[in-house]
Amino acid sequence: MPEVARKIHFCGEKLSEWSKNNFGSIRKLLEEKKKLLDVAKLEAARGGDQLAVKSLQMEINSFLDKESQMWQQRSRALFLKCGDRNTAYFHSKASQRFRRNRISGLKNNMNVWCTEEFQIRNIAFEYYQALFSSSAPSDFDEVLSKVQPSVTDEMNSLLLRQFDKEEVVVAMKQMAPITALVPDDMPPYSSNPSGALWMWMSVLPSLTACKTAGRVITDNILMAFETLHYMKHHQAGSSGFMALKLDMSKAYDRVEWKFLELMMKRMGFADNWVALVMEYISTVSYSILINGEPSSIIHPARGLKQGDPLSPFLFLFCTEGLHSLIQHAVASRHIRGVSICKKGPRLTHLFFANDSLLFCRVSIAECHKIHALLGSYERVSGQQLNRAKTSLFFNKSTSPDSIAQITNSLGVQEVKQYEKYLNLPTLVGRNKKASLMFIKERIWAKLQGWKEQLLSQAGREVSVLINKENHCWIEDAVDNNFNPLEARLIKSIPLSLTDGDDKLFWPSMVDGAYSVKAGYRFLVDTEQAPIVGPLPLSHQKSFWKGLWKLKVPNRTKTLMWRAISEALPTRLNLVRRKILNDANCQLCGLVQESSIHALWSCLNLIGVWDPHFRLLRADALGCVSFMEVFHLCLVNGHPGDLFAMLTSQI
Repeated sequence: MPEVARKIHFCGEKLSEWSKNNFGSIRKLLEEKKKLLDVAKLEAARGGDQLAVKSLQMEINSFLDKESQMWQQRSRALFLKCGDRNTAYFHSKASQRFRRNRISGLKNNMNVWCTEEFQIRNIAFEYYQALFSSSAPSDFDEVLSKVQPSVTDEMNSLLLRQFDKEEVVVAMKQMAPITALVPDDMPPYSSNPSGALWMWMSVLPSLTACKTAGRVITDNILMAFETLHYMKHHQAGSSGFMALKLDMSKAYDRVEWKFLELMMKRMGFADNWVALVMEYISTVSYSILINGEPSSIIHPARGLKQGDPLSPFLFLFCTEGLHSLIQHAVASRHIRGVSICKKGPRLTHLFFANDSLLFCRVSIAECHKIHALLGSYERVSGQQLNRAKTSLFFNKSTSPDSIAQITNSLGVQEVKQYEKYLNLPTLVGRNKKASLMFIKERIWAKLQGWKEQLLSQAGREVSVLINKENHCWIEDAVDNNFNPLEARLIKSIPLSLTDGDDKLFWPSMVDGAYSVKAGYRFLVDTEQAPIVGPLPLSHQKSFWKGLWKLKVPNRTKTLMWRAISEALPTRLNLVRRKILNDANCQLCGLVQESSIHALWSCLNLIGVWDPHFRLLRADALGCVSFMEVFHLCLVNGHPGDLFAMLTSQI
């Protein structure tokens, strides 16, 4: 395994060196090629060779595709599968993530606020260096002796069987194609599913089958909610019940490797498989990225990798130690747990990854036993209880004196109810709307952040558009932030004269309520309405479909869309936005420079369009917008691809 890891690292270094030598800086190369293209075009216009222009254009297109892929990778936006690859969306995601992750200062061990870059890096490095340093536990027998073997020979045979190529291919295809585990590693789409990679991707499904067969998260949720509900309403009996919700500080980062290794062997895993897993988790190094600058390399002595698909399962092996300690205490009747009915099973604890709930009677003896068990588990596993976030919940029959005595003994706080367990409310009363309001709030918070996504060029930040005192649109603000068509539609929206909340209103109905009948009536009326404007509504769907089906680069389609939508920075649009004072075309000086004039009807463009579109020029004499011209191009059978490419070259 070390030889395989060394070869993969060596391959990554060579690929980085090859990329630097063959590509260098994409931006610099693009600038150089564009300058050469301008010179070549000038020479071609004077009668020079046209082949040089075509060759340079092909090189620039290749570099633009690589630049698009670079910004897509840097943005880490994995949910977009198609569309224009090099857009403001990816640029914004990449730069926005940098701004969001920037650290301006940190407090050191002396509680002094430090703002210098080297101080911030040193504080972060020292913190993580200490976090990943082993506490050197030694007395493992007090926990291991309570663990019962649970892995059968059949399970070991499944884990150690020969790896199937098909299984690995399926696993690799489930990985995001442009991500890598480390900064200098290769993304999955550039890898071949061979060697060590087969092992890691095959171990996970086998391990899942061994540990979680027949168990789902809803089992824990249902048992926890039913038990807590019973405790809340239980008042009979002389002794009460309590629930202890554990919060482990940096649970994954504090897992001791030696304890994990001994636990797996004690549970019955084969030595070869244990060695394989330990090789996987121990051959790791970290570098803290602070404001874009990596720190020195940290070689950890403990901890599981965050985000690794194996880590939750390996962490469960550690919690198996705490589970065995509790089971032994239950068997020796030191802890009795909670039963919600007579002669029913007693529930003592619920574990789901690092979410843990313990149940017991309100008794000083049981309290001391739990305290001792947690102490033993902490010493050997490296886990550390965060008492500031760990809390106790008591049922109604528990006396205040008992509550005070136990909270002081454990050093944790009491809560009247747990707000959430596994991200769901633990207690739901009569006011279910209030209990589940957090779902609405989370969805609304996501909707509120739509501007940050920059899903289209039409998404612009507009601070104030409405004059709330006079209940009218601020027309200058609308005109300056939207194209004329959009601005006209926005300003046509009537504003309420009161300060009531906005709500959806269907204009075709008196009460504003939408129905299928009302929608059908609207469509029928629209079809029967007289045609107003250059392009009927019924034709617009096929029109846009024809545009997006063009076999041209995505950036060319985007340019066409902007031209058709009057969203180009023509002189006429710039005058409307109070940026320029003169809207006349600078080439002919005859008319105002709109999209149709700048791209089609200017006299200086006759030589561009006549060789291939002379008939279209004759048909489009009465057109008043670029949309009408392109619509005629598609309807009359002219080559739309050529039309779009010529437009992009103007």
